[in-house]
Amino acid sequence: MIIETRIILVGLLSVIAVLFVMPQLIRTLLKYNVYDIPNERSAHVTPTPSMGGITFFSGLILCSVLVWNRELALTSLLIGSAGLLGLWDDFKDISPRVKLLGQITIAAGLYFVGFSVAPMFQMFFDVTLAPWLSFMLTIVFVAGIMNSFNLLDGVDGLLAGVGMVCSIAFALVFFFHNDFAFMALSVAITGVLLAFLIYNYNPASIFM
Repeated sequence: MIIETRIILVGLLSVIAVLFVMPQLIRTLLKYNVYDIPNERSAHVTPTPSMGGITFFSGLILCSVLVWNRELALTSLLIGSAGLLGLWDDFKDISPRVKLLGQITIAAGLYFVGFSVAPMFQMFFDVTLAPWLSFMLTIVFVAGIMNSFNLLDGVDGLLAGVGMVCSIAFALVFFFHNDFAFMALSVAITGVLLAFLIYNYNPASIFM
């Protein structure tokens, strides 16, 4: 199967998987009282299930199976680890120190897999970073993005909408760089978010 067909298939299956799983997930979360209780800072007024991010695993698994690539598989594993960290925090309300340590570990893993902010500094500022500085700034960047996105959750459609814009942008970047494996990952996440947005749009039935 040619890579372009696999990418399309990954996107379609990601949408279908989330649409199939989401109704049952919402019922299960409501049954076991796993939801976000509104407070003075909340934009919603009714208790809303808050573990919709579980559905991301479907896109990660589909992408890793249909578009096999060692670097992609490791990246998907690290993204999945970030999801598990979030689930752990939802269940146990872990301390900020432990949560930050987990995020730093995941960011370090992404750096050693191949992700770095160094090319951005080279592109925009014509600056070549020393390896140690590239490592430190990558840690700060990844942990910062993770926490920034976390703060967007809780407002109907906001996090899913921003995430879709980012994943589409990444898909285009990877396309123009002929990196079809990571384009497939971006398409998978776009498909998950598109289906998720149906349930997260105002009034939201579930949060991420």
